[in-house]
Amino acid sequence: MMKKYSGVVLIVDDEHVVITSRMILKQYFENIESLNSPKTLETRLRQHDVDVVLLDMNFKAGVTSGNEGIFWMNRIHVLSPHSQVVLQTAYGDIELAVKSIKEGAVDFLSKPWDKEKLVTTVVNAWQQAQARKENRDLKSKQRALQDHLNYDDRPFIATAPSMQAVLRDVEQVAATDASVLILGENGTGKELVARAIHQKSKRANEPFIMVDVGALSHNLFESEMFGHEKGSFTDAKETRIGKFELANKGTLFLAYRLAHGFSTTG
Repeated sequence: MMKKYSGVVLIVDDEHVVITSRMILKQYFENIESLNSPKTLETRLRQHDVDVVLLDMNFKAGVTSGNEGIFWMNRIHVLSPHSQVVLQTAYGDIELAVKSIKEGAVDFLSKPWDKEKLVTTVVNAWQQAQARKENRDLKSKQRALQDHLNYDDRPFIATAPSMQAVLRDVEQVAATDASVLILGENGTGKELVARAIHQKSKRANEPFIMVDVGALSHNLFESEMFGHEKGSFTDAKETRIGKFELANKGTLFLAYRLAHGFSTTG
């Protein structure tokens, strides 16, 4: 059985075209959704990501200009920038096709289309959507990392005998992938110890991410640590990468303030 493409293809057209398109595309894509008019399109785009929108250009009876499709395509680009729009119309001509591409459509289909043309066009649009999504996620990760860059690469220097023992422990645990519990009062250098472990480990060139767990409310904890998808809750206006994913291959340093000090786990 052929492996289907992941993601979502949304068909916005009249009922007859929707039925035909779904029958063809469901053989190639895991998720096919449809709307018979664009009235609820904005609500749908705010809820979840859509990879490809197959959008009719005319919805009002007797209208053949294609301006409706151009209008809704521009709204799609505002609400879901990575989504790729394929415009289609039964009143296609070269001038309208050129206008559609200039306005931002990834492709243009004239009805009636054949099955091979439809599938090829939507697959190409899906591939471009994946490229945009990867670029979006990379930029999101880069922005998030800016707040967590390790600017202080100076070595952890200590001369007291008690601290020499700590440094020996740092050397030992840095060579492993074990989780480490660091305990101490405020101002005793727990973060310095965590950074020293990171810098001496095989993860030194990967991110060092610190999270003050005590400062996170119960409602924000899951979103902050695991991230969220756009539309997963009321204020989720865009997909966000969680701290666990951000620290992947690096070090995640979790800090928690107790009544008698500041206990941290790296």
